[in-house]
Amino acid sequence: MMGVFAVLQTGTDSGEVQAQLAPAHGPRQLEWPLWTMTAPKPGLEAALGAGESVVTMDVDPRGSLVAVAVRDPAGTGTLRLWDLRGKPFRPAAAALDGRSVESLVFAAFDASLLVLSSGGGEWRIQRFTVDAAGNKLLDAGTLVKSRARLGTLITALLQFDGAERVFYGREHAPGRWQVMTVRGDGSRAYEVTAPGGKPTRLTDPKVSAGNADENIIPPRVQKADSALPLSLGPRGTLLWRAGNGSVMAQKYEDNWKPAKKLAGADGAEEMFTANGYFRMRWRKDAPGVELVNDEHQRRERVAAEVTFLSRPVITANGRALIGEIAAAGGASMLRTFAVTAPLAAVRQLDTVALEPKDIERLARDGMALSPSRNPWEQIYQPYEALQYEDLGCGSKGDVLQPVFASIDGFFEVLNAGFEGVFVIAEQQLSRPALKDVLAQMARVGKEHHHARLVKIAEAATKVLAGNLSHPEGKLIRAERPAPSTLPIGAPGKNVSFADFHPRGPYAGSPHLQSYFRAFKLMNQLELSPAEHDVLAQDQAFVAALRHWTDVQRPFLAGTRRKLLFDVGAKQSDMPRECIPARVSGEPPLLFPLAWSLDSEILEGSVMRAVGPGCGTVSGRLLPNGLDLLAGLGSAKARELSAQEIARYPGLKDAQQARADAAGRLSSATTFVDSFLHAVQLVSTAKLVPEAISADLWQRRLLQSALGGWVGLRHTLVLLNEEGGTECDDSFTRFEHMTVEPARGAVDPLPAAWRQVGALLGQLADHAGKTPAAKGLTKELRQTAAAATRFGAMADRQLTGQPLTSDEYYAIQNFAAAIEHPYIVFKSVLKKASEEGADIPMPDPMMKIVDIQRASSGIWHVAVGRPIEGVVLLGDRGVLLPASGAVYSYYEVVAPAPIDDKTWRAQVDSAPRPDWAKPLLPGDKTRKSGKTPQP
Repeated sequence: MMGVFAVLQTGTDSGEVQAQLAPAHGPRQLEWPLWTMTAPKPGLEAALGAGESVVTMDVDPRGSLVAVAVRDPAGTGTLRLWDLRGKPFRPAAAALDGRSVESLVFAAFDASLLVLSSGGGEWRIQRFTVDAAGNKLLDAGTLVKSRARLGTLITALLQFDGAERVFYGREHAPGRWQVMTVRGDGSRAYEVTAPGGKPTRLTDPKVSAGNADENIIPPRVQKADSALPLSLGPRGTLLWRAGNGSVMAQKYEDNWKPAKKLAGADGAEEMFTANGYFRMRWRKDAPGVELVNDEHQRRERVAAEVTFLSRPVITANGRALIGEIAAAGGASMLRTFAVTAPLAAVRQLDTVALEPKDIERLARDGMALSPSRNPWEQIYQPYEALQYEDLGCGSKGDVLQPVFASIDGFFEVLNAGFEGVFVIAEQQLSRPALKDVLAQMARVGKEHHHARLVKIAEAATKVLAGNLSHPEGKLIRAERPAPSTLPIGAPGKNVSFADFHPRGPYAGSPHLQSYFRAFKLMNQLELSPAEHDVLAQDQAFVAALRHWTDVQRPFLAGTRRKLLFDVGAKQSDMPRECIPARVSGEPPLLFPLAWSLDSEILEGSVMRAVGPGCGTVSGRLLPNGLDLLAGLGSAKARELSAQEIARYPGLKDAQQARADAAGRLSSATTFVDSFLHAVQLVSTAKLVPEAISADLWQRRLLQSALGGWVGLRHTLVLLNEEGGTECDDSFTRFEHMTVEPARGAVDPLPAAWRQVGALLGQLADHAGKTPAAKGLTKELRQTAAAATRFGAMADRQLTGQPLTSDEYYAIQNFAAAIEHPYIVFKSVLKKASEEGADIPMPDPMMKIVDIQRASSGIWHVAVGRPIEGVVLLGDRGVLLPASGAVYSYYEVVAPAPIDDKTWRAQVDSAPRPDWAKPLLPGDKTRKSGKTPQP
């Protein structure tokens, strides 16, 4: 910070002189620092010299260096530096030769050292660049010179009209002080307090004049007979000691407010911790120090086993205390102490609007999730609410509190992208392909005089066109079990027409609803040998059928069912003896329904008739979400399954058997298996953020993993086989104060972020090869790159490395990162509809999908409204109270399939799974409710 200083005489009776940076070098350019903040290990010690005592000390904002002013027996103050390794040393500093160091403080913006010294009847405030390795200080200029006594130098990580300010005491009469301030370049000095309550010639005339044209007024001067500065908080509250010993607090909000007495601080030394949440209170002869927060009535005693001889200092990250204690032989020494008080290491906590009970949860658990007071329908909406559109004073679009970039938000984007690519293909390719299959079937039936084939093809074609006015259509509309009029299967056999009710994304438009019903109708087709033979021998029919089944094949797992025709479908790798009797006894399918690993895990968790070693749990009729995650290897899911395992002992072996198979997901090549690997990575993540309850964090990860998985199954609802059981600018101001910008933190799941990015890349590759979905390719690639970038940020934040300004900006704008692609993926469906179907854009995120059925009902999994929360996550050595949103997850058993519309109408009264309830203690907004009914 070397520069040339020019001397400016301000015309004071006492000969006060300020120094100002020469215009050739311009004003000090301040950038908000991005560095890792560390803390020394507890128990480090450094002895002071015989007869020496500490006058004052400070620790640099990175936590690696302590500056100490020590008084020698002759009464002279000497500067020492302690690098927390060897002994304190006296650095070479020619500008301090022959002078007594009286006060010092590290500048919060650049870690330069500000030193207040006396000598030759003159007091100075000088800035030095510290060269600790070279044991020297480099003179960067003088801010203030005065023949009046100066004392107690303080500063903070604040900008006033874009400039740093240094505060200090000035003796205006013997033993009586006033608070002065000057910019970090030595300019624009003014009085914060004065005996008369009005500025004198000590205040720069340009400051006291104001600027009427720009509504800028002079600073308000507090009337005080004596005021000596103590500390400046990161939100602009100045503490100073009055002449009677009281500690006064004076807040700055575009000008100084009247000072108020600080209760309980009489006779104490008081200073703000760097996070501003606590004040550190030290009393001579009292044990340790006390961390105080009056608003939340918190008191934390630190280092109670010792008595400090002088006021200690706390590191910028709030994790360590450094103080002077007595040593043997009457000497004293410096020692480091750990600060373990909850919330001491948390920055910017005052930006988060939390009730006292939530602050207590944050201190205890490191996480406070809660149902939103707003009826959010999308996961990006809570993030948008963090964005202030117009705050006045030229401030627009700011995010004033740290943001938690959750993996849940990108799971939602991934699912929207998958649905977009998948449903476009269903609309533009699968639907016309099925129409062609039906036309070929009708032709073959007519040519070979198979009237039933013609009748079935004609009825299914009407259903595909949305016409349900014919006899079979009326049965479909009624949605009750009944024999088919065609018949589609064996004569007299009941068809479960309730299963024809459109669900998932297929409920989004009349054309998709019709395709859903026609698909269901045709996949219940049973053929006589003669009908099968004529169709199998017709090349045009088989080619049309293959074309239809090929459309979505890249997204489908192998099938375990027998097929009517060989269309090149991949068979599941399930051993034949592990296919339940009820499945192997079913008629062959026209379309090969997928049977993926998640389906096998869930069905293997209930009772079924299979061969030895294939997985069955006697007496258990329906699975739950924990079964899936336990089968994917989650130790927490197994732990939470303990009661269920006690009821069904076979469940333990079933979970272990599935976990062995799930180990292969790390080398997955198909989209579904790769998606399941992402679910696996989230649910099995071992790292728990340092301040968060391991139990709650792992429950949250289970909920997030299942919420993401619901979206996958929701899109694949038709093609997956179902399992079973056997302010403005008009006000006046002085200087505009700005505080440290809110940063943010990324969900600490780097592997999961990268996997989500890879999945989006797979979707982009597929979209690029599919004419109907090509329009999504660019957006998918950009979103994949964004997910990968968030993964890289998570990696660095886990190791305490700072991110770049652009990366913090990306976190703070997480709403846009997930909202824009989500809307693009949803809205493109409207354009893709060949008949111009109006698909809602975007649908609410609340969705439900039926997974498995038994005699007791159909088991559904669902996602509800987003849950808001504040989570303590690490960044640069501190903790951030990062605000964001995660999934809410539900399980529902009902007698018939439930669609999204029904679920959304009842979601707010639905009970949560027992294992997820600790995440929302005392949740009064969700009644116990009844199980949603279709």
